[in-house]
Amino acid sequence: MLQDLLITHARITASTILGAVKSLVLQLEGLLDDTAEEEPMYSALGVIARPRPPVAKADATVLLLEGECEAKAIKDEDGLAPFAYRDIRINQRCPSPNEGDVFLAGYQGGYVSIRAATGNLGSVVRLHAPRLDGSTGSETLAHSLVLDPHSAASPAIALTHGSGYSIRITNAGDTEVRNKLVVAPDSAQLQVVIATGDFTAWVTSVTTAVNAIIALLTVVPAGTPVVTVAPAGLPVVVPPSTYQTTKITTAA
Repeated sequence: MLQDLLITHARITASTILGAVKSLVLQLEGLLDDTAEEEPMYSALGVIARPRPPVAKADATVLLLEGECEAKAIKDEDGLAPFAYRDIRINQRCPSPNEGDVFLAGYQGGYVSIRAATGNLGSVVRLHAPRLDGSTGSETLAHSLVLDPHSAASPAIALTHGSGYSIRITNAGDTEVRNKLVVAPDSAQLQVVIATGDFTAWVTSVTTAVNAIIALLTVVPAGTPVVTVAPAGLPVVVPPSTYQTTKITTAA
């Protein structure tokens, strides 16, 4: 009974950064018209998060959602001392967590997630950085970094640009450089993949050709006319011999 009297529910109405030490303090309103000014915000060690102020329904937009940061606080002689927080506006932007998932998320949809790998044999870590549409609030693209140490069907490491370009290191040890999504003649989505071997050979041929051109330029005497036809024996730049195209149903 005593604990019920000491712990109350409150809303955070504002926040401030104080002094050179950058102390984050909160302004709170309790359920019984009790208030608190400049109460320090306690959180997990190393985690710094500043709540957004309340947004009323009339002021809400697709980018600034309606809602407020709630807190559980201990009532004492100095007012309200907050110790736990919840803001549904953050939840609305993130995927629904599965049992056992851990998320570190922000107000505009960015998050780091830690999820169980296949068979619970480790963890899959994902960094997700979206861009939102100003008229609908939905994601238009998202950069991502995925670390999956287990699944044989997925890349072990995948760094993907929101437009579709990606570098992938598979669990088989292969490296792939993928370009953005293209549309095939049958309207199916394809991704063009340059495998490690072909890509390395292509880079080598380019390097060899550039070095040969530099060598030619360095031995041409001053005043010699410009040669418009490539000399015999100049290395030929050969593009990757094969491109793997894979039909997919969703963007990489």
